[in-house]
Amino acid sequence: MRSTMPPTTPKTEDDGMSMALVLAMPSETKLFTSLGFQMSTFKVSEYPNQRFYSVHKNLLTQIGGKLKKQAKDLRQSQLIEIPNVDPQIFGFLVDYLYRDTVQTVKIDSNSIEQHTTLTNLCVYYAFLERMQVRYKLLNKVMDSIQDGFCITGTMPDPEFCKSIFANTTPDSQLRKFGVACAAAGFLQSNTTSEQLVAFLKDEEFAYGFLDALRWLDRDVDPRWEDFQVE
Repeated sequence: MRSTMPPTTPKTEDDGMSMALVLAMPSETKLFTSLGFQMSTFKVSEYPNQRFYSVHKNLLTQIGGKLKKQAKDLRQSQLIEIPNVDPQIFGFLVDYLYRDTVQTVKIDSNSIEQHTTLTNLCVYYAFLERMQVRYKLLNKVMDSIQDGFCITGTMPDPEFCKSIFANTTPDSQLRKFGVACAAAGFLQSNTTSEQLVAFLKDEEFAYGFLDALRWLDRDVDPRWEDFQVE
């Protein structure tokens, strides 16, 4: 496997609101020339959970995008709010910044845990796309998603594919992967006529679905195809 699952920060409950101030510096960190002294504090929330993360600005420079810009534009004392994002998902990014780790599906986990990890990885990928991070991390997460479906011996089911489509942008590699998996399921007779009709009701999804059918054949497995960002 490419990485190991990092330990998670325990949550504390307060009237139904999960809150923790996390100084994102685990004992085993990546080796950088200098972490520097400037920090950015993020308030990450998705009801009913909320968590605060303090991250070195120099690390945010490594991934670029919106998070780097927000950290650069605001004073150190100002909070950067990240609404409608599960704090656990943002924690995946913190683990990557300090430990160079990406979550993976464990072969010895039960099917529920494996499905949860795959769902979280897809949510994480979509979040990273919205934050416009550099391609290196996106590609690592995509590798982990494809590896995860190989480990489980499954492909995204039609509803999973539709959910991926609804939460990604038109040029998203994750969206292309989801649509390709939907097309592969149809070619392998794993898609019912009712599911096919549901696909084609969404004009944008139908276009991507039919486009995938043009290059896929029964012997092509999307889990092994290249969906890297260049």
